Amino acid sequence: MKKKKRKKLIGLVILALLWAVFLLVSKLETTNYFLGINLKLQNLFIAFEYQKLAAFLKIVTFLGNWQFIFPLTLLIIFLLWKYKKFKYIFPLLLSTAGAQICNSILKAILQKPRSFSSLISETSFSFPSGHAAISIAFYGILAYFAFIVVKKNSSRKVSFLIFLILILLVGFSRIYLRTHFYSDVLAGYFLGAVWLTLGILWFKSISFKIMPKTIIVIISVIILIASSLFYFSLPKVEQIKPPKVIITNNVILEFNNGTLPKFTEKLSRKRQQPLSFLILAKDDRELIDVFKKAGWFLADRITLKRSLIELLEVIENKPDPTATVHPSIWNNTVQNFSFSKPTAKNTIRQRHHGRVWKTNVKTVTGQTLYVVTASYDPRMKTFFSHKVDADIDAEREFLFKDLLKTGEIESYSKINFVAPTQGRNFQGDFFYTDGKAYLIYLK
Repeated sequence: MKKKKRKKLIGLVILALLWAVFLLVSKLETTNYFLGINLKLQNLFIAFEYQKLAAFLKIVTFLGNWQFIFPLTLLIIFLLWKYKKFKYIFPLLLSTAGAQICNSILKAILQKPRSFSSLISETSFSFPSGHAAISIAFYGILAYFAFIVVKKNSSRKVSFLIFLILILLVGFSRIYLRTHFYSDVLAGYFLGAVWLTLGILWFKSISFKIMPKTIIVIISVIILIASSLFYFSLPKVEQIKPPKVIITNNVILEFNNGTLPKFTEKLSRKRQQPLSFLILAKDDRELIDVFKKAGWFLADRITLKRSLIELLEVIENKPDPTATVHPSIWNNTVQNFSFSKPTAKNTIRQRHHGRVWKTNVKTVTGQTLYVVTASYDPRMKTFFSHKVDADIDAEREFLFKDLLKTGEIESYSKINFVAPTQGRNFQGDFFYTDGKAYLIYLK
């Protein structure tokens, strides 16, 4: 008896901790720190977007849809009833429908809009993730039942691993498909875990001999109807709009007043390398053409196939002027495109790089502001990463001379952009700079 009470107490403590963590995530996800990480992760997934993976994850995400979970729950209840496993029915409903109802209520209260770049059309609010909550509540309780029913230890481990992978994949699919930010999914997991714990506690604590079958049926029907009503009555919501275009006659002012950051940064928001160029161009095509005229190559997008090809090229020390460039983050986004220029050695192991971000700032004459960082990779550190040279000023001057030779620059000035500084870049390599940058207007 004491052992049972101790287990109940432990269960209640776990329940309280899970709910406390959910509330903490709910509070923190509105902070600048969490918002920054959310945006950076989303933009990293944009940079590493694979069509085949996206297609697969659209199937995975359907496994967390209420339209899939609802009929599957009915089927499982029917089988449990048929084989007289009545004790399993209510905990299953409590965990699954409880998570759905609670999630729907919280979404309606918090009303956080979704990302504008989602690969799947969604009409409900974003926080917390219903898919994450329902997956851990539903598949989690099934994993618990399997652990009880299956006697063979190895089979238990396999079934647990399968359900765990499924739960994690559903959450990952929501982030990768950009229907949720990672904090939405994290909160959804903790919310689902709360209801999973409640379902398990009920299963372990209540004797169903004292509950008539008719009561089980009535309660089950009420829960199913209530959860369905909560899901389908959720208000439709507009997605987060992309940033508005800023019209200015002084682009430097947008940096000095804090509208645009002057440094690239890590996921943790720790600043890294300052920008080397502020370039005003008519559009992407003009900027790309000028870089190509300067002898620089537009780098390919990162894909799994491309990465494997480059690994072989590194091993064999081959040239590849359009090889991919490691992503860097500025203003919560990865670069829109990158450029490379081979050295005299003409090898993938040693290259000049320029990373370019397109901003939402335009001049009164219609030119768009692009920001650029420049770096030089003298050698490889590993098969997948380069050593970045510390003197980023030398690379800034190298790129500027190439751009100047094109004859496409209308005017330029070398400005004191930031104070002289030193630090670590995205690869963890040391850098130093005098803090100057080039402001360039293309013809």
